[in-house]
Formats: sequence, structure tokens, C-alpha cells
Amino acid sequence: QGSEQAHLESYVSTLTVLICSAPPQASNVQIVYDKVSALFSKMLESDMTSKLTSLRAFKTLIMSCDPVIKIRYIRSVSPAFFEIFFAYQKKSPAREDDLTVLKEILSIQRFLLSSCLPDTHIHMIRLIVPVLISVLGSAAHAECLAEITYLTQTYPVEVRNMFTSQPHLKQQLETAIRSSATKTQAQTTPTRLSNSNPISTAPKIALKMDFSNFK
Repeated sequence: QGSEQAHLESYVSTLTVLICSAPPQASNVQIVYDKVSALFSKMLESDMTSKLTSLRAFKTLIMSCDPVIKIRYIRSVSPAFFEIFFAYQKKSPAREDDLTVLKEILSIQRFLLSSCLPDTHIHMIRLIVPVLISVLGSAAHAECLAEITYLTQTYPVEVRNMFTSQPHLKQQLETAIRSSATKTQAQTTPTRLSNSNPISTAPKIALKMDFSNFK
């Protein structure tokens, strides 16, 4: 079974390279499209290694192939892709391979956001940010906070509108950031304090990103 899985992963990777390098008239064939889309979806529902292989191949495909072909694969594979991402709301990534998969997903999402029409950015933001907020406090805290900061800086109007319409998300975000900062400070506070130079034990929390403007 392991050999068969390795063969499947090699097949998908090779097929992706061929599609990207072939002329559009050769690769934009229905039977090729159907088989590759089915393979991507199947591997995205499999083990972590297969998911990672499929995600990397999918990213190569949508970033490198003909625009018309790219759109077809985005439309067919995205449901399975986002299903993996939305699952993090119920179970945050904990293992190293989980984090690797999440990083690939975030990379693909950035590309999808940059590729879609401006008036659809708000819809994508409303799908992505709540999941990122729900994962804060887990092993993927740093990755998700960095992505939220990136989205806030790159799409400020859309993020502001989202927080305005869903103020509980802003509150959840700030609570998670403060909780993480407090936990980090507790872990780094010296156990022995000098009597001659006392150090205040009051928590000093500095948010990495100021979200006060997003009301």
C-alpha cells in the first residue's frame, strides 16, 4: 500500500509539471482535467503526506499554468481544499505535519486572494479570518497571527468591514493575543527577584498589531 501511495504521489507531481509545460490546447482537454481534478480531491482526503503532495502540486498548477486552465482547477479543487482548512475550527493543528500542511494552505490562500476580483476579497476574508482566529492559542498560533496581520495590512478596508459587522471576532482576536502574551511572559519571568532592584510582576502586554482602528 505504501508503494502504491508513493507511485500515486509521483504520478500527480509529474502530471502537474506536464500540464504546466504543455501548450494550452494540449492540456486543456476534458479527460485530462477530469482525471487530475479527481486525483487532487482524492489525495486531499487521504493521509498527511498525500495532502501535502497534492497541495504543493495544486499550488504549482494554479501559479504556473495557463490562466484559463488555472481557473478550471481552482473551481474544481477548491471545495476539497477549503474543507481541510475549515476543519481546523474543530481541531487545531498539533503535530509538525499538521503545521506543514497549514503553511501550504495559507500560501495558496494568499495567491487565491491576490488573483480574485477586488469585490470578492471581503467574502474570502470573512471565510478565512474566523478560522485563523479560532486556531490562535494552539501550536499554530504564530503562523495564524502572522497571517491575520498580513491580511490586515494588505486588505485593511475588507478586514475593517468584517470586524464592524462581526465585532465578536475582534474581541476574540484581542483576547487570544493577550492570553498568548500573558502565557509567554509567565514562562520568561525570572523565578528569583532582586531585593535591591525589584521587578514589577504586573503583566505588561503589548499587542504586535494595533487593532483599535478596526471598529
